[in-house]
Amino acid sequence: MMNRILTLLTIAAACMTPARATTVLLTLNPANMLGNPGDELIYTGTITTDGDVFLNDIGNVFTGNPGFLVLNANTFFGSVPGFFQNGDSYTGPVFSIVIDPGAVAGVYFGTASLIGGSDQFGMATLASVNYQLVVAPEPSAASLMLAGLVLAARARRYRNPARTSAAHCGSTELTRHAITPVRPVPCFLPPAHSRGA
Repeated sequence: MMNRILTLLTIAAACMTPARATTVLLTLNPANMLGNPGDELIYTGTITTDGDVFLNDIGNVFTGNPGFLVLNANTFFGSVPGFFQNGDSYTGPVFSIVIDPGAVAGVYFGTASLIGGSDQFGMATLASVNYQLVVAPEPSAASLMLAGLVLAARARRYRNPARTSAAHCGSTELTRHAITPVRPVPCFLPPAHSRGA
């Protein structure tokens, strides 16, 4: 009788012991990315687990909540397995961020979270990782700036008088407008007999 009570107490204690939680780890490689307005940046990483777990969704929070950065969860659902068994791992695309064409250049921070649990209805946060996104100036703005610098340099060049050099001595080239011939440029070379000619 005593053995039976002891056995029942042992079984009851075993049933009351909380189950060990499954550990899920998420790392991104790289965690910092650069993009332009209109781009979609795909964050790749590794997911590992030490138990059976369902990954049902991915969450994302931006610091400062910029409205022109949007999580594209389709990358997660199309790439990451929905169920992991003990010891499984995955390396590849985890999520992507779409940068609106009207985005403001700057540095932005976000936190991505894997959501899941012991079944396909679990909605617990299993793992989180911080990342950084740098939005560069719009390419067309950079192109316009470069074109402006080139035009300014050319305008400055045309304002300077013709440079004197041995190559232009006695030249009768036309001006940049091809209207009037250029006066012959005076040569400051020594006479031919002293140059060894």
